[in-house]
Amino acid sequence: MSEKLRVGIIGLGWGLSVHLPALRSIPEFEVVALCSRTREKVEQAALENNIPRIYTDYQEIIEAKDIDIISIATPVQSHYPIALAAVRQGKHVICEKPLSLNETEAKNLYLAAKETGVSHVVCHEMRWIPERLALKELIVKEDYLGDPYFIQLSDTVPFWHPSKPTQHEWLYKENMGGGYLLALVSHDIDFLHSLFGDIAAVNAQVVTSIRKRTNSKGEEFEQDTDDTSILNLRFKNGAVGVLSSSSMALHAPRLRLEAYGSKGSVIYTMDNLWNSRIEIGNVEESGLHQLEPSIRQPQNPITLTAKFDADFARMQGGLDRIKATNEKAVRAMTLLCEDFLESIRNQTPIHPSFLDGMKIQQIIEAAKESEKTGQWIEISSSI
Repeated sequence: MSEKLRVGIIGLGWGLSVHLPALRSIPEFEVVALCSRTREKVEQAALENNIPRIYTDYQEIIEAKDIDIISIATPVQSHYPIALAAVRQGKHVICEKPLSLNETEAKNLYLAAKETGVSHVVCHEMRWIPERLALKELIVKEDYLGDPYFIQLSDTVPFWHPSKPTQHEWLYKENMGGGYLLALVSHDIDFLHSLFGDIAAVNAQVVTSIRKRTNSKGEEFEQDTDDTSILNLRFKNGAVGVLSSSSMALHAPRLRLEAYGSKGSVIYTMDNLWNSRIEIGNVEESGLHQLEPSIRQPQNPITLTAKFDADFARMQGGLDRIKATNEKAVRAMTLLCEDFLESIRNQTPIHPSFLDGMKIQQIIEAAKESEKTGQWIEISSSI
């Protein structure tokens, strides 16, 4: 292995706007190659970002002997074949969320990575925003809540409201890895999992509010994916909870978490631009007070991407939102990558791993099964 860990990035959307600046802010990493199916786009991206090598075939970048890490930022349906090929080549893997299309794929990835001994992480980088780092310290390490009783998380955004421009069509197609559960609720499930542990059972409503969409060319197409869901949850630690989410909420706030336990209470809010606030109170207090966010910062300055592809910006909710959230996303991704570096160096696990990604897939599939049957679906822990 070379002195620096050499990285190849596959995917030019989030890969360029978040993965690239995060990886470049860490001196131990060197981004040496980009890969995309469209030669013209990858050539232009490599030129603008001073990256020496380009590929249009992911097999070729994965088989390159002098690349140590593959960073995957492609549409969901391609995560599994790319990540599996990379792991089998002995590459460490950074993979965008959700890890795969289903539990079986995610399980195969975890077992393959375990066999080869490579480091692996799923990009739920929102674990690393300052307020969530503080919540992890408070709830998990300091046991602030004590025995958790009730957890309620509401996550609402307007991105798929019919008054908004449509995003990439694959997001509305079940067989291509679309749907709001996979697109963003996977972040929420990972968030709850990181704070409160494994989920034992799910009962859910999973809804498609409208069936026909019109793309940017004025062409009508069918939507067969979810845009709204309500998941009733039973946690293995005895807590119960509700996770409600919708991409159809015009003028919506972003997120609100309430958690109540034997020792105290926590209320966490975050708007659509990732501006957050935490209020806490214990059994000896008559009300709530504000908790300061984590002071952890990247070890080196970050340099943000200045140019964004128009189609990518539209998919992410518009250029203004991309610009407003880019610094926070890159900062969080940089911290993830710093921890990933330590995972590689020390040969220790990092979370969320492929195993965590598999557990998220289990919850999503259980929710969809529950919608069909009306029953509670137990979550298997056999692996």
